Amino acid sequence: MGFLSIIGYIYGRKIKRNFRGETGTIKWFDPSKGYGFLIRDKGGDLFVHLRSVQSQDRRKLKENTRVRFSVEDTEKGPQAENIRVI
Repeated sequence: MGFLSIIGYIYGRKIKRNFRGETGTIKWFDPSKGYGFLIRDKGGDLFVHLRSVQSQDRRKLKENTRVRFSVEDTEKGPQAENIRVI
């Protein structure tokens, strides 16, 4: 484990970035709670947090909305980042 990974682990930050672009569909999103899930076109669900959504798209996140995103591996598992409505 590298130095930055150790620091990330200690402070609960994301520890490994994976910026491959993927597409998927919003499964559900609760704006009052600030999170939800999406279904990857490759299969499987990913956690979505409001802070990971591009600001101009935050009000557009509704069930069945198509999105493009990157996947980031965290200590809690993979989650969607850099989410944009397509």
